[in-house]
Amino acid sequence: MRRVPLLFLLFLLVWMVLVGRSAAHDIEQVFLRLNLGQEEWSGVVELDALMVLEITAGGKTEEDGTNGWFAELEEERVREFFGETEQYWRERFVMKVGSVECSYEITLPDPVVMQGDVAGSPEEGALINLTVKGTYPDGGGAVE
Repeated sequence: MRRVPLLFLLFLLVWMVLVGRSAAHDIEQVFLRLNLGQEEWSGVVELDALMVLEITAGGKTEEDGTNGWFAELEEERVREFFGETEQYWRERFVMKVGSVECSYEITLPDPVVMQGDVAGSPEEGALINLTVKGTYPDGGGAVE
């Protein structure tokens, strides 16, 4: 079974923070847990929704860090926002094995269900939980 070295996870976290800062945006919360199996790999990601909003909007927003803004979005806009979230993640997360990029699928929660769940606690920040799942390219090699 392939295992993710602790150094790789530390490198990934530092890289994500630096990429976010180089774009003049602070990453508030990004958590990634990877499971590298024999035939496929998967991961669970938690993204700070406000951070994604700020980056996709091209700068700081007027939101105060709570999830009230998310709970108040129209259904069409919340679905559009989740499309932006997927694009945001794909632009920033690339996994390679032996320098060959791994293709992967992303599964996002239903945005309307999530919106209803956060509406009851507007003092909290909204986290978007997504999953990624992929297979390894032929040839093997080091995981990047």
